[in-house]
Amino acid sequence: MMKIGRASFFAGAAIFLLGLTGCPSTSPPPPGFAISVFTKPLNPGFFELHVNGTNFTPGGSVTVSYANIPNRPGSTPGSGPFPLVQSDGTIMYAEAMHCTSNDPRDASGSVFVNMKDLASGNFASANTPATPWVCPL
Repeated sequence: MMKIGRASFFAGAAIFLLGLTGCPSTSPPPPGFAISVFTKPLNPGFFELHVNGTNFTPGGSVTVSYANIPNRPGSTPGSGPFPLVQSDGTIMYAEAMHCTSNDPRDASGSVFVNMKDLASGNFASANTPATPWVCPL
């Protein structure tokens, strides 16, 4: 009788699950696959965050997430709904946001924005100053 250790069982289960779900893309993103980010002020303490992408999968879907937002630990998913990528591979997404901090020192940080192309599994990242997330005094 062969004894199977716990590590062997879990490794086998992980391989089985990978077979069911498929592996993520390992191909590099196409040239010019990128995002740009800018903010547009609205009322005091409120703004729009705009994310524009290029060379994404035409007709595909995306997700957006943010990291390092003042007073928001970890990663924060975008609120969606996310538009489909245009036939030329471009995508434009805007989300209304509000300030999250009263500490002026937080304005010196950066917020990281990630957009994932769900069809290819590729990520594009950019950052923007954290200034809009600091509430006006």
